[in-house]
Amino acid sequence: MARSGILLLSNKKLWRPLTKKEMYLFEQEALRVLNEVGMCVLNQKILEIAENNGCQVDYKTKIILFPEYVVEDYTRKAPKTFRLAGRDPENDIIFEGPSKRAYGCFSSPMPKICLWNEDLKEYVYRNATSSDVARATAHYDCLEHIDLVCPPCLDLEAAEAGLPNAIHEVKTCLTHTTKHVNLMNAAPMTIEEWDYFARLAAEVVGGLDELEKRPLISGTALVTPPLTLGISACYTLLGATKYNLPLLVGGANAPTTILNACQVVLHYASNLGTLTLAQMINPGTPCVIEIWQAPLDMYYATLNFASPESQLLNAALVQLVHDCLRLPCNTSPNTSSKTTDIQAAYEIALNVVFQFLTGVDIWTNYSFNDQAYNPETLILNHELYGYMKQLSHRHGDLIPIEENIAFQAIKEVGTGGDYLTHPITINNVKLLYRPRLADYRTLYAWMKDKTSMLDRIRAKVKEIDEYEPPPLPNEVVEKMNHIVKEADKKLGRV
Repeated sequence: MARSGILLLSNKKLWRPLTKKEMYLFEQEALRVLNEVGMCVLNQKILEIAENNGCQVDYKTKIILFPEYVVEDYTRKAPKTFRLAGRDPENDIIFEGPSKRAYGCFSSPMPKICLWNEDLKEYVYRNATSSDVARATAHYDCLEHIDLVCPPCLDLEAAEAGLPNAIHEVKTCLTHTTKHVNLMNAAPMTIEEWDYFARLAAEVVGGLDELEKRPLISGTALVTPPLTLGISACYTLLGATKYNLPLLVGGANAPTTILNACQVVLHYASNLGTLTLAQMINPGTPCVIEIWQAPLDMYYATLNFASPESQLLNAALVQLVHDCLRLPCNTSPNTSSKTTDIQAAYEIALNVVFQFLTGVDIWTNYSFNDQAYNPETLILNHELYGYMKQLSHRHGDLIPIEENIAFQAIKEVGTGGDYLTHPITINNVKLLYRPRLADYRTLYAWMKDKTSMLDRIRAKVKEIDEYEPPPLPNEVVEKMNHIVKEADKKLGRV
């Protein structure tokens, strides 16, 4: 039994800002960019693979030019149906084409931790530690609407000690969650790091052969704007495909001009180019397409992921990925707020609503401008995910069939009766939304304690802090510890 996620609306009910002609034009322009401008790929092996598969390669500039037929041929090889496995099979995620179900992730690795200090009555920012990685991963495992995990924060203790911190983060995540782990921003410094990632995951599932059957981890390889596949992204492409593991691939934010169409073309070209390379390296590699688009705020030189422009850009890109590639996609908006305040609630709510309306498959909402992990924003995202899940569920009894219209009940109550005591009302009370954080009490009931939503969020943070994830067998943990020590000795920079 896999995770259910949110059942998304049908294509006809989703927000699709582009016409068929506009989609065709965007696709043609993206192919033109790849053919005439190309992508810079900072890895000799991938350059050779591209040349052997029909691309024109300049080894001096490291630029690959992709003929249109090559892109079209290789992007078709990406499977439409695949699985992201969890340690517990009930936490598996199964994709069967795009826009079927949405799955929540809600964070990505961040260098700092932002926690509310009750004694000081203020938020405290500090560098993340190994214990923070464990604690935050357990938060993910605890919350029912979180479907997959990426390391919520960085292990800066290991990094500052000169150790391969990504390997430490992967080991910590695998021991503190039963859900699938995506290695977003793992940024391997060498290709060998992927051997250690795979070995750690293999210990959990019972060997490398079993890992291929049940991919417990997946990689993320994103283009660095404009149109450059950096060293770490190349290592991830090569490392994940070596072990037949799924990949999250494609574009990253590319602030170029203020023109929306220009940004869409560049981002979609990045999607197509990276997907093509992944399929060249290992045809049939399962891929989720990353959409990470936001305009540059010219006044503050920051990215605004909740702006109207951002929502429009992401909606167009989701439509292109879903309708042209027929693959699932991930979006990664965030909030520019510095604390859990009205702005955070406003921006997070906008992002979640737009993800639902556009049919995004994985929701990876950053918190605090991609700088600090904050459990309060995780709880807020989780609550909004539950809200959207209820909204989706209630579309079922919106369908005007005889059972839902209940004409017989309308006739029995007539013009002056009482629906509240009618069996059809009493029997369907369970359909109503019951919020965990929002307060639906009367003013007079609220006056007894005057608690706010933020009070309830902080109480929930304390609750999930007490959660302990199901442990791995001791012998598995010992083997994983040995693998990490080996990596420290071989790859550490001490």
